Parts: sequence; structure tokens; C-alpha cells
Amino acid sequence: MTQYKEPVYQESIDDIHMAIRENLSADGRRWYNTSFVRRSGQGDQSKGFSTFSRRDLPTVRILADIAHAWICQREIEDRNELGQS
Repeated sequence: MTQYKEPVYQESIDDIHMAIRENLSADGRRWYNTSFVRRSGQGDQSKGFSTFSRRDLPTVRILADIAHAWICQREIEDRNELGQS
């Protein structure tokens, strides 16, 4: 069974949710994966979908831009930490 890590960053716009997860290699290198989910329904009836309609794509693009900027900033911080060690 796959065990999912908690996101290190999340953002939502309307029904579209973006989550970034941090991964660590055996040699200590960090990298990040981003997932996008469209939520439909309410409460216990809520379901997540990884497909998006034409109308969803501008929102996915905005969230992808946010994720990209967040990851780039984190990578700069990671490099700075390594340079100070």
C-alpha cells in the first residue's frame, strides 16, 4: 500500500485543489511533486477527479504558476542552506 506524505504546501481556488509534496532521496536531495484535484460534491459525498474541463484550465494554470513559484523559492532556499553548511 502506498503511503502518502502530507503536503508541505496547499492552495485551492473554487473546486480545484493543488498540493505540493516534498520527497527526499537517499543522498539527501529534495525534490517536489505537485498534484491537482477537482472536487465535486459535498461532505462525505465529495469526490476528487484528476480530469479537468476547458473551463477548469485557467484555474489549473493559475495554481500551476503558484506551485512553480513556490517550488523555485524553496529550491533557492535549499541551495542557500547547502552553501552555508
